Amino acid sequence: MKKNTFAIILTISSLWYASWSSAAAETPEQLCEKYFTAIKQQGATASVDFIHPDELLRFKQMLLPIFEAGEEKAKAEVIQALYGKNATSASVKIMPPADFMRGFMKISEAQAKSMNISFGDIKILGSVKEGDVVHLVTRHSAGTQDFSMTELEVVSLKPYQDSWRVLLSGKLEGMGQAIKAQILRARSQK
Repeated sequence: MKKNTFAIILTISSLWYASWSSAAAETPEQLCEKYFTAIKQQGATASVDFIHPDELLRFKQMLLPIFEAGEEKAKAEVIQALYGKNATSASVKIMPPADFMRGFMKISEAQAKSMNISFGDIKILGSVKEGDVVHLVTRHSAGTQDFSMTELEVVSLKPYQDSWRVLLSGKLEGMGQAIKAQILRARSQK
């Protein structure tokens, strides 16, 4: 009897745990809404907290070469503009990928602030599953006092721990490549 009671309690406990853990997990849609809300309320640097760690590392690996080549003074100027006056090539190299990306996102955030751009609400229109990745089709707006635009965007998410994390969009990857090209072009003109 004690064995059966223990087995029943163990079974009920495991079912409760399974239902609790699945209830605690966020859906891609919930994470996406949090992601856009954070950007809207806190700025572009808040987006870093929602990006998949593998993507943060990929972003760092893509852009780290701009800090490894070129004239030391020019490198130091770029590094200090992104990461503060005490930052060095060595400190950037060992910097966690999230902090590395946050420095780049400050550029985007500063541009949005200087133009008084505000972001509207997001509406998730649908989703497409591709393996373990979920692509959400979203509609959101952004603008200033003088103009506003509505944009459709696909936000791709991948499971991470008990939630989801955002994958780099083509737009974000393009921004990184554009910054890299701009810095390298400026160096070659000196």
